[in-house]
Amino acid sequence: MIYYSSYPDLYKVIDMFTTMSDEDKKYLFFDNSYFYIKLTELHHNIIKGSCLMIVDNSGETIGFVSISLDQTEILFIKELYLVPNKRVGSLPLLLEMFTHLKKFYLRPIKFVVHEDNKRMHRLAKFIKAEVVGANNDKLEYLVKN
Repeated sequence: MIYYSSYPDLYKVIDMFTTMSDEDKKYLFFDNSYFYIKLTELHHNIIKGSCLMIVDNSGETIGFVSISLDQTEILFIKELYLVPNKRVGSLPLLLEMFTHLKKFYLRPIKFVVHEDNKRMHRLAKFIKAEVVGANNDKLEYLVKN
């Protein structure tokens, strides 16, 4: 299940960050000198409802997706995170989330992935995203509407 975030979800995401590995922070691009600026922006997006919260069948919040509508022609996924112990078998749930975004916003979806992030590359293949650019150690994907 997915739903749009609200203020109480901020604490769930803060808890996720306290146990997040350095590798996951690297893949979310939270491993640089702008960490606190990006984290503050993520908190703001959660509070204003521009994040999707990912919930498993037992009702536990297992991840989040931060989106941006700054560009009128695409929807940009800024961050996507699932807690490690819930990643196995999560592709159908993530496909549901991408399907919802495509139907609701009626525009292509773009996201950037670190070249070493094998799980996200697998997800990109699963949802039929195309590589549309590369910059240093990052690949840019596009999911057509």
